[in-house]
Amino acid sequence: ISAGEPFAENSCYDVVFECVGGTSSTLRQAVTAACKGGEVILLGVFSGDHPPALPAADLLWKEVSLLPSMVYCAAQCGGGGSTEAADFSLALEVFSAEPRLGQLLVSHTFPLQEAEKAFTVAMSK
Repeated sequence: ISAGEPFAENSCYDVVFECVGGTSSTLRQAVTAACKGGEVILLGVFSGDHPPALPAADLLWKEVSLLPSMVYCAAQCGGGGSTEAADFSLALEVFSAEPRLGQLLVSHTFPLQEAEKAFTVAMSK
């Protein structure tokens, strides 16, 4: 989908990113939106108390690959009571110790009113 293009209900996409998680039905929506042989990248975190309904038949018939990916760790990482540092806390420590690193990572800044320009610049990299 290009920037500003609406999601087309009857279209399919080679790669779909599920970024919501929680208790939503977005995993089913993502698999539905994927083309035959497509990929669903699972970035959203679903609650252990309310696991998502896995659309197994659609995954099978459409031969969709479900690829989970850990985006960040907000609290305890790794499950099972792991005490690894949360990603944001660790990033704050690193940038506090070396503030110039932020200047090396950020190439542009835009006000919200220039969001379209910001995406155009980001896509040109």
